Amino acid sequence: MSNNKNIGPILTAIGLLVGITAASKKAPLLGEFPDTTFVALIGVVIALAGVILWRQSVNPTASSKHDLNTQSGESLRERCSQARSALQQLVENDNSDIESRYREIDAFVNEHLLAIEMQRSDAMTNFGLSRGTEFLSNLALVERLVNRAHSTSADGHRGETHASLEKALLAMNQLIEWLNTSGQATMLSLFASTQQNNFDRDHN
Repeated sequence: MSNNKNIGPILTAIGLLVGITAASKKAPLLGEFPDTTFVALIGVVIALAGVILWRQSVNPTASSKHDLNTQSGESLRERCSQARSALQQLVENDNSDIESRYREIDAFVNEHLLAIEMQRSDAMTNFGLSRGTEFLSNLALVERLVNRAHSTSADGHRGETHASLEKALLAMNQLIEWLNTSGQATMLSLFASTQQNNFDRDHN
């Protein structure tokens, strides 16, 4: 990764060095170009390519930040889907004793909820600040309800535990629905932004 990040600055430096050196040669006659003009142009092209690579390594393009088809975006969506399935099983399988119930909820928190929490930064990367904040707000509701079920099961309150799990499942379903609709909106917004950036670049 560090080698890839160094390619841009190195190409930029080489291009500038070649371009400046070639362009510094004086023309044989007034009004004519030196015979190193072509070399100078090559140096400029190399420098521009270096700047582009440098910029991409330091500040990835919008498509790499927000594209929900990236590995991190798909992983976040997949983890939420897996958490919903596991939470649904917790709600449906309500036959175990309260101590087993506590262990099941504890396992859900460690295996699913914490895994999603570890990808909080991916939400900001994939959705941007505004939608990423919405995602985290929706996730916080799921976390709060699951933690309540975790706490009530530890205290031996079976009815309250089941009620909290049912509410958590509803909140998770809403989170998944938001995730799908917001993902589509993000892609449309990204496409429009990319088209506008290309238009501005071509006409400047």
